[in-house]
Amino acid sequence: MVPIKLQADNYLLWKNLFLPVLRKYKLLGLLTGVDPRSSKTIVNVAGCTVDNPAFDMWYDKDQLLMIWIIFTLSMNLLSHTVGIEYSCDLWEMLEKRFA
Repeated sequence: MVPIKLQADNYLLWKNLFLPVLRKYKLLGLLTGVDPRSSKTIVNVAGCTVDNPAFDMWYDKDQLLMIWIIFTLSMNLLSHTVGIEYSCDLWEMLEKRFA
């Protein structure tokens, strides 16, 4: 979907091509905070802590976005993604590094 790989010298072009994809698939909110991360667990009516289905749905979208972002990075940038768990953290790292 994004026809170029992000490199040190093309961040603005890469971002300009990536943003319409995020808007089209309603994923931009993951990066802007409009679609915030839900709690991993909730307390049900019986007072038991259970997995939060809203977190599971959010996490699936977030990891899809992580995959898309990572697939558009040049090989020399992939090492910077190690240890980053969420797409918003990856996006923030890229902005700080290149913007």
